[in-house]
Amino acid sequence: MLFGEDCSDEVRLRRGVRLAVVDVLGGQDLLERRVATNERRVGTQRVAERDLFAPAGAVRRHQVQVCAALLVGDLDLILIPSVGPLPRYEHRIIASEPMVVVEPRTADTAPMNLDDLHGKQLILMPDTCGLTTFTHELTRTHDLKVRPYAGEASSYRVLEEWANMGLGSALVPRSKLSSADTHHRPLCLDGQEVEIFYEAVWDPNSPLASDMEILASRLAARS
Repeated sequence: MLFGEDCSDEVRLRRGVRLAVVDVLGGQDLLERRVATNERRVGTQRVAERDLFAPAGAVRRHQVQVCAALLVGDLDLILIPSVGPLPRYEHRIIASEPMVVVEPRTADTAPMNLDDLHGKQLILMPDTCGLTTFTHELTRTHDLKVRPYAGEASSYRVLEEWANMGLGSALVPRSKLSSADTHHRPLCLDGQEVEIFYEAVWDPNSPLASDMEILASRLAARS
């Protein structure tokens, strides 16, 4: 099954790799059928999806859900932000993009240094979201004391709206801005843009592991 912002009965990954959607998850019989019929199940987490796929429909899964599905064998490969350990699995960085800060509209569009987040109130999405995991890891690694806003935003658009209302600052991958006109500031550290990295993760012991490695390499080549 394809987990992501969108799904359809059959989607075609750019570069011609076919991904078939199956309705029944789990079981050795299903795995053997997937090997025989060339079906591959790829899961994407909302923040990691970007433009990797172009299907119709609408299905969403959070990072916790796609990771759990990989662990029990319901997915063959997942695309997630490169945060959190999955030590027994293969990892391949496939893309990255800059992070930006959304705040109330001001004349200041200059880059914000990462240290300037210290003491700020941040608007976050639920803990099941990969962006929230990334934000927690970023602030923890750099020992930044931030204050989470009491509410949890349900979408990237809500993050922007709440930030524009002055409820706090929001960290967002640049591709997730609702439009190019959204007021934002680049987030930098030592003069370099702070980036979020996306990775493909798969089980190296799966009979489909070699196919997943090829798929991950093709995704990485697109970035």
